[in-house]
Amino acid sequence: MANLLLNTSAKIPAFGLGTWQSKPGEVGAAVEVALKAGYRHIDCAHIYGNEAEIGETLQKCFREGVVKREEVFVTSKLWNADHASEDVEPACKLTLKNLQLEYLDLYLVHSPSSLAKSTVQLTEDCMLGYDPARMAKTWKAMEGLVEKGLVKAIGISNFTITKTENLLKTAKIVPAVNQVECHPYFQQPKLKAYCDSKGIIFEVYAPLGSPSRVRKQDSDPDPLDDPVIKEISNKHSATVGQICIAFQLHRGLVVIPKSVNPDRIRENLKATEVKLDTEDLQRLKALDRNLRFFVGTFFVKKSVTIEGIWDVAADASFVLPSQKAAAWSVKMNTGVTIPAFGLGTWQSKPGEVGAAVEVALKAGYRHIDCAHIYGNEAEIGETLQKCFREGVVKREEVFVTSKLWYVSKVRPLFKLSLKSHDHSPEHVEPAYRLTLKNLQLEYLDLYLVHNPFAFRKASEKEWDDENKLGYDELRMSRTWQAMEGLVEKGLVKAIGISNFTITKTENLLKTAKIVPAVNQVECHPYFQQPKLKAYCDSKGVVFEAYSPLGSPASFEAGEVPNILEDLTLKDLAMKHHATIAQICIAFQLHRGLVVIPKSVNPDRIRENLKATEVKLDTEDLQRLKALDKNLRFLKFSWAVKEGPTHDEEIWNACSDESVVV
Repeated sequence: MANLLLNTSAKIPAFGLGTWQSKPGEVGAAVEVALKAGYRHIDCAHIYGNEAEIGETLQKCFREGVVKREEVFVTSKLWNADHASEDVEPACKLTLKNLQLEYLDLYLVHSPSSLAKSTVQLTEDCMLGYDPARMAKTWKAMEGLVEKGLVKAIGISNFTITKTENLLKTAKIVPAVNQVECHPYFQQPKLKAYCDSKGIIFEVYAPLGSPSRVRKQDSDPDPLDDPVIKEISNKHSATVGQICIAFQLHRGLVVIPKSVNPDRIRENLKATEVKLDTEDLQRLKALDRNLRFFVGTFFVKKSVTIEGIWDVAADASFVLPSQKAAAWSVKMNTGVTIPAFGLGTWQSKPGEVGAAVEVALKAGYRHIDCAHIYGNEAEIGETLQKCFREGVVKREEVFVTSKLWYVSKVRPLFKLSLKSHDHSPEHVEPAYRLTLKNLQLEYLDLYLVHNPFAFRKASEKEWDDENKLGYDELRMSRTWQAMEGLVEKGLVKAIGISNFTITKTENLLKTAKIVPAVNQVECHPYFQQPKLKAYCDSKGVVFEAYSPLGSPASFEAGEVPNILEDLTLKDLAMKHHATIAQICIAFQLHRGLVVIPKSVNPDRIRENLKATEVKLDTEDLQRLKALDKNLRFLKFSWAVKEGPTHDEEIWNACSDESVVV
């Protein structure tokens, strides 16, 4: 069995048996099976409540010659209620007594969060939280255990980069190990790289995603059900669990899967024989969702945020299973999935939009909707690069959309002032490359024709009728051909349309080689567009909703009914303990739409995300469907010349479906 070298020069077996949730009456037999099978590393903790039985089993195995004491690496952990410096040695000696050992090979601080002495029930009063000065004293007492020969090495568990850095400011002994959650969906590359740089072994608990963990929801993603891992397991004639374990071993980590099932214990051990190739490792690495299952809120006051527990701002962000943004997705006709929930950036001003995008990505958003005409893509690009550098998210984990609108000197659309180019094919690629430059990206996941109407190139007069070229079927056909050229050159993953009616989409499809992947249009409870949605569904075009709340801040909205005041929506919000906005968003998600609510308010951004957790029932959906007033708020009257056929030219009301304006 492979070993890793600790910074003490001692060896730690890279594979071991975890004993969390292994009940008395079961754990002893599990340890005996493991040692007889060839395990040489047993991971324990006082708080698991089973060390006495493990101690009996260890002594039995020593007596019977199954293994010698010096051949077994035994780890235990200092519980949170024993962080006071005077309590550290008594706690260690109690563990030694229970395990019937003279020394431990490794003793870890179980968590950086402290509890009051003799805590039995977890109440707010007993939760002392994390304090760097207190932890420094705890660590000094841990160092004393090494000096007295009670333990061979000391380490930490569930420590972030920030908390480890704080510890190292006063530590005489660098921790030998940091034991943390790690599995294919939560690979923690930034923390691992940091630990490697400090000579700290990175040790993994929950390598299978801990399917038996407390508070696990049926809807939570499960690595054991992952199709990629299943495919790799079939390739190697191994189990999915063995692949998960082998992956971490190949990364140079210590892995401690837990089980009390004799067959599973032996089965897990065979993971050490699985030889993954470079392609396997790349595919497994690509599975990382930055998805944390163990939140750690049990031992801290309610006033302490999850971000505070894990030092999100300074270290690396993550997604929680409760943040279901990643769980909602729709497959496009390209075969690629688009996250069904994203952040819109229209009307998000420079100076605000960057912070909004960063908050969104750290909260769990994985879809950012942009447009060149919004005048904020350069700032979004800076933020994206910052988040990529800091490990908040990887480029391939974020779905980025932008839109074609030929603009020379951009001024934001919401000020109703811009200079535009027409839909000439020769301007499509330069416009696209300008967007890539501003966003600092090598490609876009989706590029949309922002609307079917054209403006005269390099117009010096703003918004005058003489500069509005309107919609022309032939011109749009040529524009689309140039869009298809972007796909052929590998510059963009998918192309689509925005604000297209059935008639205009039909016209496009007459000559199109590539069917649009998406049609992004206005859609909210008062304007549900069922006919257009049914048409898009029939053509394999994903229906994407902007203004899911009715766009109350729209410059065109004027005196219109406020969706957020609707009595039915208020009633449903109360029923689900949600906001009205969350109900509006959840409604569209349940309809199978992609939804991109916009906001620059951090609390509102996080609040909108929780719409992905709202579960509407059949009755709810029927009540919401009944709210449709066929009421369009965004009229696009600025896009075409005034005249008797004004509305018909924009929305093809006669041939498609009429609307109320």
